[in-house]
Amino acid sequence: MNTMSEMVRSIVRGGNRAAADPQFIADYAFPPGMIDRALARCPESARAPVLEAGLRQFFLAAAADPDLRASMPSRVVDEAWHEFITFTRAYDTFCQRAFGRFLHHEPEYLMALSEATANQTTVLRGTWRTACLSAGLDPDTTRTAPTLFAADLWAGIDEARTYVATCGSGDACTTSDDVVCVEHELRGPVQPEPSRRRRHARVGRRGDGGGGDGGGGDGGGDGGGGDGGGDGGGGDGGGDGGGDGGGCGGGE
Repeated sequence: MNTMSEMVRSIVRGGNRAAADPQFIADYAFPPGMIDRALARCPESARAPVLEAGLRQFFLAAAADPDLRASMPSRVVDEAWHEFITFTRAYDTFCQRAFGRFLHHEPEYLMALSEATANQTTVLRGTWRTACLSAGLDPDTTRTAPTLFAADLWAGIDEARTYVATCGSGDACTTSDDVVCVEHELRGPVQPEPSRRRRHARVGRRGDGGGGDGGGGDGGGDGGGGDGGGDGGGGDGGGDGGGDGGGCGGGE
């Protein structure tokens, strides 16, 4: 059993997510074959333990937010989430146990401007904080990114960016375009400059599988229909808005 740190538990409680169960998220066994199917749409260097760890950190971040919001900074981890959703009954059961309601996947390009801006800044910062704490990192000082924020670099995805807690330069950020300074860039509510916004490059894939939330049947899962119900209240969750049908966020 993975024991969640008391810090992560306190964050989930502090977010008024009384229905959330972080220990369930930590211990949950994903459906057999789910991660392998996601890997088939990712670069060869992507690894199953990275996708699993990153997805758990993402779900913990959603559990910690009072509105069940989390931002997805990784294309390869997003593929794992897409694949999990196709196991409709298993995903619905997981959501009810983990969050007390259904966690929807909403691509960023469908959000209102204010929601998309928050998704790129304040929501992403909250995701960073919970992911760091779950990995035993100080979210305000670490120069080592948690798995969710490092997965694309490790997978060799084009234009993947390095996340650091702070550039240490005071009021004026000194990072380059390939580095995200959480202290300066994710504080919102000002929309990031175009050169700073996360880009959605096309990347090489293992296979030509279709990705996406609903494409391709149940992904070999349990064959349930629809999205498993739920109350329809699940935050953005959509992260970088990488295309739902392109594999590892491919598609502009």
